[in-house]
Amino acid sequence: METGTSSELRTEAPAAGNPAGHDRAPGTTGSPVAGLAPADEGRFAQLREALSFRRVSAAYILVAMLIVFAFWIPDLFYRWTTIRSVLFEDSVTAILGIGLVVPFAAGAFDASVGANMGLASVLVGELTVVMGLPAIPALIITLLAGAAVGAVNGLVVVGLGVDSIIATLAMMSVLTGLGAAPNNGQIITGLPPLINNLGAAQLAGLALPVWLMLVLALVIWYVLEKTIVGRHIYATGGNAKAARLAGVRTKRIIVVSLVVSGLISAFGGIVASGRVDAGQAAIGPPYLLPAFAAAFLGATQIKVGRFNIWGTVLATYTLATGLAGLSLAGAPSWLPDVFDGVALALAVGLSIRRNRPRAGSADGDEENRVARLRRMILSPRGNREAAEPAD
Repeated sequence: METGTSSELRTEAPAAGNPAGHDRAPGTTGSPVAGLAPADEGRFAQLREALSFRRVSAAYILVAMLIVFAFWIPDLFYRWTTIRSVLFEDSVTAILGIGLVVPFAAGAFDASVGANMGLASVLVGELTVVMGLPAIPALIITLLAGAAVGAVNGLVVVGLGVDSIIATLAMMSVLTGLGAAPNNGQIITGLPPLINNLGAAQLAGLALPVWLMLVLALVIWYVLEKTIVGRHIYATGGNAKAARLAGVRTKRIIVVSLVVSGLISAFGGIVASGRVDAGQAAIGPPYLLPAFAAAFLGATQIKVGRFNIWGTVLATYTLATGLAGLSLAGAPSWLPDVFDGVALALAVGLSIRRNRPRAGSADGDEENRVARLRRMILSPRGNREAAEPAD
């Protein structure tokens, strides 16, 4: 998957006989921005590109919505309780979106994340309330169950050659049935305090799920952007064939990415259960479309054309702010479903358009792709040979 590339930074040489250059202040070094040295000009251009509408359009849309709501419903929208509510209510959506970034970046889809959340919610309730297991072992078992779901998804995709969309849709149906099996599909209430605290405790004025989401975002961002595992994931998603030729174990990467997605989905189910003090299979599916929309819209932000963590977080809260403002303004109860569907369609469309190869690009040359991917996945110091042998 190609990343959005920054514009090249060039400094024109001053014309002969005019050391200062035309239309530039005397004493400058040829920078088009008066008074800036070439190094400062480069930093200024990089900052301008990073803050451009092309890279952070969601942030500008968010600011525009805040201004609109300031005039439309100032008494309802501009309250600290409203801000805290938006951050809290959509923290689980952001958690699920962060989990989706990993398989998306590897070129796989996981449509089972919502049902996986629901199963995790039921399982943690069944283990703690019905079976009387202590909270910590129950949490560990639930997380392992979510990871196992991801592993099964991965094995079906790479082992049987089933498309990831079909495989995970089938898993979604299986998990929906399994989630209704314990306790005859009844809601399990009375979860242990530890689980309730994960979903509803306060820390430094914000709900604990917001902090948990930020910590998770930081960890996954570091893995994707700063480690060789992350480079392998992006290489696999960018072009699996070229990645294999460059030495990436693409099948293993796809399985691992789906395991991570399953693990994070289970974690999201635990947090969501703690918020409502109940375990229920129906808790997960409503998060599916908003999380997909956030992940795809996030791929058009910050690192354009590339699924990324901070773009997903920004997209989550941009969409959440718009929906919260409309709800406070008295929008009908059916609007969230319409909003999520339209947002997902637009986000996917924008993501595909931003990721479309440019005409005349060297990307059409397979050898160039392999060479580029090989350079990307090698150690930053360049002191290693090629990566592991391909599958």
